[in-house]
Amino acid sequence: MRAKVARLGELIKALLGGREERTPAFRQFWFSFYEERDYPRHRLDVAALVSLQGRERDLAERMLIDALPDLRAVVGLGDLVSTKAYNRLSALFETECQAARAGGLEWPGARLIATADALWRIEPCPRYARALIGRLRYAAAWSERMDAAAALARMPGAEVEAALNAALDDRDALVRHHAARSLLAIHGVELDARAAHQMVYCLMGAHPRRDPDFVATLRDEARIEPERLQPPG
Repeated sequence: MRAKVARLGELIKALLGGREERTPAFRQFWFSFYEERDYPRHRLDVAALVSLQGRERDLAERMLIDALPDLRAVVGLGDLVSTKAYNRLSALFETECQAARAGGLEWPGARLIATADALWRIEPCPRYARALIGRLRYAAAWSERMDAAAALARMPGAEVEAALNAALDDRDALVRHHAARSLLAIHGVELDARAAHQMVYCLMGAHPRRDPDFVATLRDEARIEPERLQPPG
């Protein structure tokens, strides 16, 4: 990665001039994706990346494609909806699927989850959702099950909803929480920050889960709850 960064630094100078000529958004993208050492905790600044325009956006896309299979590059290309990266990402997805089949339940699937999510953003396909469902159901690491549950919020469908519904009983609280939020998102529930906590736990504790309309019933509560929380007068 460091060697690639050095080569790309020369490319940036050639295309954009010195560092002082780059926009603040590009400098922030560069720092977040290439210099931030604790990026898993601080999270990648995808907002800076997607805000790039013109030559800077094209350059960022080229940089990220060149950095594959780095996990940060996978995430960034998904957020850019990079059709130029589709073939590379698709090949990476196939490699990760093969590794998952060979490695069993203990195999680390973070890159598979990120790649399936990125590919879905570029060109949705049921196979990507099924890959995430598999990690949600069987991944040994709670963090992978949580990430899979969160990514499934963008992939509506009966199979996805069934998997998220089952994940409401996951042994880890954060997995249950993200499964609930994804179910609500699929049903078009935009939670007010003041109602989010209560609504997620209402969904996790709901009894008539086999009723296909049980989320719709709770959706009405999500819209009413903020009104109840308004201060008097």
